[in-house]
Amino acid sequence: MAIAPLDLQVLYSQLENVSKTVAHQQQGKQLANAIQQETYAQQMAEKNSTVQQLQSGEDGVQRVKDRAAGGSSQGGSRKRQDEEETQEQALEQVAFQDPNLGKFIDISG
Repeated sequence: MAIAPLDLQVLYSQLENVSKTVAHQQQGKQLANAIQQETYAQQMAEKNSTVQQLQSGEDGVQRVKDRAAGGSSQGGSRKRQDEEETQEQALEQVAFQDPNLGKFIDISG
C-alpha cells in the first residue's frame, strides 16, 4: 500500500511538532538528573558538616574531664549510683508481669 501525497503533507507538517516534543522530553530528563545530582551533593555536604561538628565537639569533653578532676567527682558519682539504683528498682518492678499478658485477643466483638 502506497503513501498518498496528502499523507506526506500531513506527515511533514507534524514532523516539527514531534521533534519539539522529543527535544522537550530529553531536556526534562537532563533537568531531572541535574536536580538529583544537586540534592545528592547537598546531602553529602550536610553529612560532612555534621561529622565535622561532632569532631569539633571534642573540646567539651576535655572541659568535663578537667572539671571532674577539680574535686566534685565524688558528689557526681554518688548521684549516679542513686540513679542506677532507682533504674534497677524500676526494672525489678517491670520484671514481674503476667507472661500471658497481651497474647490473647478477644475477637468476639
